Amino acid sequence: MELYQPGKLLKEYRKRKNISQEELCGTTCAVSTLSRIERGEQVPDRKLIQIFFERLGMSVPPLDIPMNKIDFERYNLEVQIQNMVAAGNYSILELLEKYNSYDDKMNRFELQFFKFYTAVYELRNNKKTNYEVLQHFCDAMNLTIAGFNSDSDLNNYLFSNIEILILVNLSITEYFCGQEAKAITRMEFLKKYFDNNEVEEKLKSQLYLLFLFHLSNWYGQSGNNQKAYEYADEGIKYCNLYGSLSLFPYFVFNKGYALAEKGLMEEGKSYIKNSFDIMKLLGKQEDIQKGIEEVNNKFGFDFSLRF
Repeated sequence: MELYQPGKLLKEYRKRKNISQEELCGTTCAVSTLSRIERGEQVPDRKLIQIFFERLGMSVPPLDIPMNKIDFERYNLEVQIQNMVAAGNYSILELLEKYNSYDDKMNRFELQFFKFYTAVYELRNNKKTNYEVLQHFCDAMNLTIAGFNSDSDLNNYLFSNIEILILVNLSITEYFCGQEAKAITRMEFLKKYFDNNEVEEKLKSQLYLLFLFHLSNWYGQSGNNQKAYEYADEGIKYCNLYGSLSLFPYFVFNKGYALAEKGLMEEGKSYIKNSFDIMKLLGKQEDIQKGIEEVNNKFGFDFSLRF
């Protein structure tokens, strides 16, 4: 496998995408640091070069960056932790403790990874209150976006993958904290960012449906049935386009629910029935039961588990 010089390749891609050094750096590092990296005068930290390429919307190519034993072990732990969380397994405390146990002190990019996934562990395992976790996500973001807080204006920033993940989890946690309007605004911002910027394709495939799903749910719960309908409909189209099935029946359910809320009972009931049919194929009996109870109580429908 051919290894590429990081600075030369980074400069080539940055210029190709018409992004200035100032835009790429943001508040993460000095522009002079990026200039030295691009000229080959400074060997970049593995995490910093990852941030730069991801902000350009790219997967990190195979690069000629030296790593010592601890760098390599931390890299492998990062992969393990990310894969476990992506699979819905949040039993990552032992791996996080190992990540933090080395004699070499973490730099701030490694510390951001550690703080973020520690907050994810705390959130998913109810180890801290939602308000405490909210602050921990802000602390993690502050390591690469100086002065960040939950009210920061981010319109002029480019984001790495982990910065995007922090914002997603920040939005979800804000919703848990009862800050519904702020959560919806942040999730709308993320969707718009994905619509208007190049984002790594794997990350987009993982997160874009999640944006639509939460927005459909949150608007529905807030009583904005038109927005709930629009995002559910967009989610259905996205699932059909990319062959994604996991969230498909829930978008169909949300669309039917929004239609029923708008007074279109028969059309809404038809969509809801279709959603239950798909859930049944996916073995989601518990979700079917919850859905039946909800729509029967809300709309007076007559669904049963034998529908």
